[in-house]
Amino acid sequence: MIFLLMLPFSLLHLLDSDWLIPFITMLVAYPLLSLDQIGVELENPFSTSNLSHLPLDEISADIERDVLSVLKTTQPDAVRPTGNTAGTDR
Repeated sequence: MIFLLMLPFSLLHLLDSDWLIPFITMLVAYPLLSLDQIGVELENPFSTSNLSHLPLDEISADIERDVLSVLKTTQPDAVRPTGNTAGTDR
C-alpha cells in the first residue's frame, strides 16, 4: 500500500504530462490489489461470508448420495436391514 501511495509522487518527476499519472497508477494498482484479494480468498476457501466460497455442504451431500447408490446396487443385503433379529439363518 505504501508503494501505491508513493507511486504518483515518484511519477511526477519522471513524466512531463500530469494526466498520465492516475492512469499509470491504476494500471499498476489493479494487478497488485487483485493478487492480494486472490491470496485472501485462498486463505479461507470454505467461508460462507464470501460470495465465492466453495459449496462444501452440497458437495458432501452429492458424494454421500453417490456412495449410497453404489452401495445399494453392489450390496443390497448389507444396506437394507433384514428384520431378522433372532440370529437364525434364512
